[in-house]
Amino acid sequence: MLSFLLWLPILGATIISFYPGKIEAHRLRQFTFLFALIVLGWGLFLLTRFDLSQAGFQFQQYLTWI
Repeated sequence: MLSFLLWLPILGATIISFYPGKIEAHRLRQFTFLFALIVLGWGLFLLTRFDLSQAGFQFQQYLTWI
């Protein structure tokens, strides 16, 4: 869950960097604003899912390593 919050702005920047040609300033602002709204929305969603009564880490991901 937190990985999505971390990688989404990086994904947006990568998409912009691979856009062919020159991007108009207005389009660039719209695109970055869209990604910022998605990140904000996901952060607010995580905030509503946060349990204050639970001690310890929340929203963990367990992946096998090697």
